[in-house]
Amino acid sequence: MAAPPPANKSRLKQAMGAMPKWKKILFGFSLGIALVGVGAQIAIKYLWKPEPAGQTTSVDGGGNVRGFVHEDGSSASVRSEEPEATWLRRSAPWLTRIAVGVFIGLCLGLMLRTFLKTTAVIIAVAVVALVALSYFNIINLDFSTMKTNYDNASQWVSDQASRFKDLIVAQVPSLISAAAGFFIGFRK
Repeated sequence: MAAPPPANKSRLKQAMGAMPKWKKILFGFSLGIALVGVGAQIAIKYLWKPEPAGQTTSVDGGGNVRGFVHEDGSSASVRSEEPEATWLRRSAPWLTRIAVGVFIGLCLGLMLRTFLKTTAVIIAVAVVALVALSYFNIINLDFSTMKTNYDNASQWVSDQASRFKDLIVAQVPSLISAAAGFFIGFRK
């Protein structure tokens, strides 16, 4: 029989320690790809700035800066071109979306699996305590009032769940990759 984990470790650290190696690698890989994507987007936006499209540069060494034609008929100015769409420029936003989605899904799945048992036990104990107190007439549970409150509460919870779903869909960059990450994180 395995020795119990030390009491000073949190449940999340215990779950991370008990996680299979392939899942740890997936965590690290998704975080690494997300950082690469974010870094590439920052570099593209702030470090690799092309000259503005309307600005011209002189070809003849600075003598003719007004863009007039040389005596031989060639143009004295060159317009700066838009930088070519490299693989990194095209894929950085997608790398970020997918990797952040997988990482968020993995974290949520792991946390839900870790704390689900504890939450279920606490709720079960609370329900059993209420039923026992009602059975022994220590408290009186009025089910008609509960039904009215339940209808109001269920409507409120349904509205809040709909708003939460809209928030998640708007904020999680890639819902499919997040769902895949959640499934993988929830699995043992």
